Amino acid sequence: MRKISLAAVVVSAVLLITAIRAGLPAERTDASETRITVLDVGQGDAVLVDGPGDAEILIDGGPTPDLARRLSRALGNDRSLDLVVLTHPHADHVIGLADVLRRYDVGRILLTGVIHTTRDYEEFLTTIRDRHIPTTVAVAGQTYDVGPARLAILFPFADQTGVRPENLNSASIVAMLMVGVGDWKLGVGDESRRILLTGDAEADVEALLLDRHCTDRSDSVDPCPRLRADVLKVPHHGSQDSSSTAFLVAVRPHDAIISVGRRNEYHHPHPRALKRLERIGARIWRTDRDGDVAIRVADQGLSVSGAR
Repeated sequence: MRKISLAAVVVSAVLLITAIRAGLPAERTDASETRITVLDVGQGDAVLVDGPGDAEILIDGGPTPDLARRLSRALGNDRSLDLVVLTHPHADHVIGLADVLRRYDVGRILLTGVIHTTRDYEEFLTTIRDRHIPTTVAVAGQTYDVGPARLAILFPFADQTGVRPENLNSASIVAMLMVGVGDWKLGVGDESRRILLTGDAEADVEALLLDRHCTDRSDSVDPCPRLRADVLKVPHHGSQDSSSTAFLVAVRPHDAIISVGRRNEYHHPHPRALKRLERIGARIWRTDRDGDVAIRVADQGLSVSGAR
């Protein structure tokens, strides 16, 4: 029998652990830290907010049915989610959610209320009914407090219940996630760290947000304080029809995260969208290149890192 050296065993073990950890959301290193992870789910969206005291929000469920397994590895024995948000019912955002709802105790569902008759969305709605999960239709002005985080709904402006939009992306939920630091109570002040979550909103929604929230565009210092964010979850996977220059200038993100699948058929992110992000000086992160992208908010401030 061939002898195996101790060094070879150690190296193999390290490689195995590294491979396993590459598929997991980044661990919290500070008990007071809130971690927001844009999960590498391929060509789709899933964002996990994990705060102190088992305070969790899940935004979207990705394009495959295995999200519950990934959450189990990330959250351990915690089998509850305070809030689950479906920004819109396209398959690449909804497929993973039905199994999550079956396996986790969910406090509330937030969705658009639009009509969409695909099998994946119908399964999601059926699971909500079977599990008797409280459900709310998202409308601008609503806020949801979970631990140290506040999710403020910016769009849609009106209740979309029963609406059958020509473009589902135009009814996508857009929300600002604000995370307080230390014992600071939440608000819209400078002491919160802000992450703008955009679903698959495109240029038409961006224009509506600018009209609603940029009341004084002559202010060259901060023309749109209500849209300003430290981090932007880039709309619609970096498509050509999103991330307009005017919108990016208003948001002024230091970091921009694109959730996108490697070699996807849509050729996302589009070179023009990338160029616009580069022009405003945003640091660009991509899940196809960087794996899970983790935003950490703690007393020391905000940091962003990739798993690769």
